[in-house]
Amino acid sequence: MSFLILAIYYYGILWAKIKLNLQAYATKSIVAITSAKNYYFDTDKNNHRKSKARDEAVISGYIKYIDTLLNNGIGVIFVDQIPVAGWDIPGRYIQLAKRGKLSNEAFQYPKSVYDDHTKNLTNIRSNSHPNFYLVSPAKIFCSDGVSCHSASLPNLYFVDTNHLSHTGAQKIVSLVRAAILYHQQEKLGNGG
Repeated sequence: MSFLILAIYYYGILWAKIKLNLQAYATKSIVAITSAKNYYFDTDKNNHRKSKARDEAVISGYIKYIDTLLNNGIGVIFVDQIPVAGWDIPGRYIQLAKRGKLSNEAFQYPKSVYDDHTKNLTNIRSNSHPNFYLVSPAKIFCSDGVSCHSASLPNLYFVDTNHLSHTGAQKIVSLVRAAILYHQQEKLGNGG
């Protein structure tokens, strides 16, 4: 099976610059798309309004892009926003270790913060197309439904503020692999 993993970074690539070329995907039966946005607290209300308008435009672009792929027979795995704490995880580890205060609780934050910061992804998450597969990292990193975890000591899930470590990435890889296998089984079961 041939598939393509396409990482669209939320602010790294503007939707207007993305040229959808379906011929590039002609031999692909599934595409994995990721959502990546840094969610830091911004107290400037003007920046917040600009950010909200930009978010809406980017989400609209995501939806159009996903719908175009799906309508052309290409399955889509959408890897939802990975919960990030917004602070340097290894740096925090070093500081806490120096003070003798290492604990798993020191590497978590309320899931309600994640939910609030990612609520604009609801229209993507709710796609009901049969070839749309949602991979939700929050199911792993926020598995208790109360807190999102950036580490399970001694393992750190991030190498900095928002990039997954090997341990953190392996948790996501297993979810993406499961979605690909499910898609393959569906294709075989439907004569595809």
